[in-house]
Amino acid sequence: MPSVRLLPEPKKRLRWLTYDEAGQLLRELPPHLEAMARFTLATGLRESNVTGLQWSQIDLQRRCAWIHADQAKAEKAIHVPLNDDAMAVVQGQWGVHLPG
Repeated sequence: MPSVRLLPEPKKRLRWLTYDEAGQLLRELPPHLEAMARFTLATGLRESNVTGLQWSQIDLQRRCAWIHADQAKAEKAIHVPLNDDAMAVVQGQWGVHLPG
């Protein structure tokens, strides 16, 4: 895989996406990235937490996910409530990425 040099980003958050901007972003993405971005927007999780999430870390009954301490930036476990948007993404991935 080629190495891509990233430009430094400012340390402070500049602003949040508006609902319209988020909708526009989601419409522009291919389906596999749209699902990931929708889940990210619904949960506030970082990309690495979303891409590293495993089925064993999701509790469908309680509508929550757990990020293990070794996966979290602050090295503390994170309990993540899953709203309707996040649950829709999880349920949409069930047939695509079944637990093995």
